[in-house]
Amino acid sequence: MNRKVQIYIQTDKIDENFCSCVVITLDDIPYQAGSISSTEEGYNIYEFYIGEYHYFIVYELAGGPAELGDNAWVLYRDAIGDRVEGYTFDVGTHCPVSDNWVSEIRTSILTESCTVNKQYFERLNLFDDEKIVINSSVQNVSDIASVHSDYSQSFVVPASTSNNQILEHWYNSDVNALQDNRIRRKARIEIDHIPFKTGNLQLEKANIKNKRIESYTLQFFGDLVSLKDTLGEASLNTLDLSEYSFEYNLSNVSDLISLDFDSAIKFPLITSKNLWSYGDGGTFDITDPAKAFYFTELFPAIKVKELFNTIESQFDITFESSFLSNDRFTGLYLWLKNQEIQLDNTNIPIISPSIREKVLITDTQQFAGNTIFDADNDTARLVYNPNYVSLYLFLTVTSVTSSDEYFVDVYMNGNLINSITTSGTGDKYVKKYIYTNNTYGDWIDEKYEFYIRSKYANTIETDIKIRYEQMYIFSPFDTDNISTVTFSTFNFDITQYLPDIKITDFISGILKQFNLTCVATSDTNYIIEPLDAWYGEGNIYDITKYTDTESIDIERVSLYKAINFTHQKSDSFINRQFFAESGYEYGDIRDVKEFDGGDYNIELPFENLLFSKLNYTIPTNVQAGFCLNQEFNDYVPKPILLYKYLWQDTDVDINITDGTSTFNLTSYQPFGQDVRYGNQDISLNWSADHSSLLEKQMDFNSYSLYYQSYLLNLYNKKNRITTIKTNLPLSILTRLKLNDRLVIRDKRYIINDYQADLTSGDVQFKLLNDFRFIDTLNWQNDPEQYPNVAG
Repeated sequence: MNRKVQIYIQTDKIDENFCSCVVITLDDIPYQAGSISSTEEGYNIYEFYIGEYHYFIVYELAGGPAELGDNAWVLYRDAIGDRVEGYTFDVGTHCPVSDNWVSEIRTSILTESCTVNKQYFERLNLFDDEKIVINSSVQNVSDIASVHSDYSQSFVVPASTSNNQILEHWYNSDVNALQDNRIRRKARIEIDHIPFKTGNLQLEKANIKNKRIESYTLQFFGDLVSLKDTLGEASLNTLDLSEYSFEYNLSNVSDLISLDFDSAIKFPLITSKNLWSYGDGGTFDITDPAKAFYFTELFPAIKVKELFNTIESQFDITFESSFLSNDRFTGLYLWLKNQEIQLDNTNIPIISPSIREKVLITDTQQFAGNTIFDADNDTARLVYNPNYVSLYLFLTVTSVTSSDEYFVDVYMNGNLINSITTSGTGDKYVKKYIYTNNTYGDWIDEKYEFYIRSKYANTIETDIKIRYEQMYIFSPFDTDNISTVTFSTFNFDITQYLPDIKITDFISGILKQFNLTCVATSDTNYIIEPLDAWYGEGNIYDITKYTDTESIDIERVSLYKAINFTHQKSDSFINRQFFAESGYEYGDIRDVKEFDGGDYNIELPFENLLFSKLNYTIPTNVQAGFCLNQEFNDYVPKPILLYKYLWQDTDVDINITDGTSTFNLTSYQPFGQDVRYGNQDISLNWSADHSSLLEKQMDFNSYSLYYQSYLLNLYNKKNRITTIKTNLPLSILTRLKLNDRLVIRDKRYIINDYQADLTSGDVQFKLLNDFRFIDTLNWQNDPEQYPNVAG
């Protein structure tokens, strides 16, 4: 017996009772206003815009608030409550729909201005014998560019009267439809009135026979969108990281090298200038105070966790993950170097517009009936017309305490229009308008805000002035608004050092590093977990009794002939020396198999910098990175991930200076490839290469922890691809997820893909045998209790 499938599609409709218009006259100019809403209190609200001002007209409906009076019209600006006087209504009624004079106006309101669109889900008529088949696949689940989504094969619905109305006669291009059917419309599927899937419907084509519309072809897509679609082309260096800025001086940088405290920002010991040594009396022996390195030579590192938090906030998305809160992730940093170091040791990072001080407006003042200074919003306002011969807006700096450069940023109506680089005192013209007696322009209304930035300590006193000179009467009107901004310290702006990499490529690299899945559960929510953990969170269903055991196909697994786990090539002279001696890049794996499949390639967008102990002749744990090429020159690396190891070395001798003072550091926190998790030391490397810090082979690494179980299961001699046919009950079909495991008789499987016929309940699965150790998930969550699981 076939099941009843219902498909509902979202339809935006205009409520014809309220989507009408009125005409209001202000200063002898008529404006049309469209209805936007009605309220339970009995209001009908209309709106229109003049320049930047937003006007509301409130009309009392029958039985509405008595204080407005019968059929009362009230005009407000910007917010209901800020009443405007001195207006008239043409006729004082709604624009009549039948009046040709307003037909074009009303069409514009209906399609653009009227926002009273109400959203309905309307059920489509289906053919009785139409099959609705849903496809689901787990392939490419670790690639954020892929849409991890259910999708249907194309299906056909009849051109019934109801469907024609819902789809707005799409076959007829002359119809001015409210829906934009180039864009997928939200939809949901029910089976026997039980919710099954939510997603989107795409209208693909209309089918016409004998000059009559017969049917429409549609396709369903799950509502799981790819993270790449959400983030677009944005670069990592567009993130606003101003909250992580700090006072940039020798003391703070020294603390962020040496002290053992949890900080979003650290300064790893990585030189980009000199060949440091330790205790050997050499030219750059950092144990010698006379040879101390400048603190400005170091570049910072930021926790990757903080970058993820900022991405969540800036793009209004949420990452759900237990993995993102444990030491394997919270101990991970991104080194921030996107430029070569300056050799004069005085390089000062550029301060960004987000690190700035706003020029405050100290008084509210009016001119010619207009508020030109608004102390509540710290804005200066220009309202002018052709009756003025000239009009000036300028910021005068009356005093400064430093002769160094500073910057004046000017915003008009919220947009940056000018950034003035200047120093000293005097007038800083922002905008100047000059008219002649024969030139008449439009009325203009503009709001301005001012910000000052400075690299150096400075106190800057300003006076913002607006000067009007009226036609025929040369009577300048000067205004004064004195304000002071103070820069007592220099804030280090992390944003200026972020590498130029797309956010999608950066996150994709993190997913590859740890074999993480990224699966959307809504338009804004994403689950991120290691692949084994993701599978471990699925349900296990025994579907033996629902399986057609008479029709089972078994085929071999197409195995990869080569497995490659690689980083971006590092130009560091230490990495190049390692390659010359070993024949492979530090931390990489290249494994050739005797199979006939393609290549399995995992390439990270990150460079893997090989660290080195500074001197092996004396007992020390001081290791450093060398961002120097084979000619020992500075270079700009690819993005570099680093682990901060958990302990702090408190028996070191490191000297750092700002050219005036020199600090001796007796402790530091090492960075490199290694982190302590549970009772195991684990490495960011793919390979089991020797740790430069721990001086041992790292058997617990990114390959053994996150990929080995998947590939061992794939290469297991007993593994097969099994294709089966089932007829699942609704209790399983409507809850089935791609990370669920299926049991048939005595074998356990993972789902590679499936096709489900919703009308019959027939489901065809393509399955892989699952031989993986089930307690891998337990190790991920509680490594102390499962010390031998990893690898």
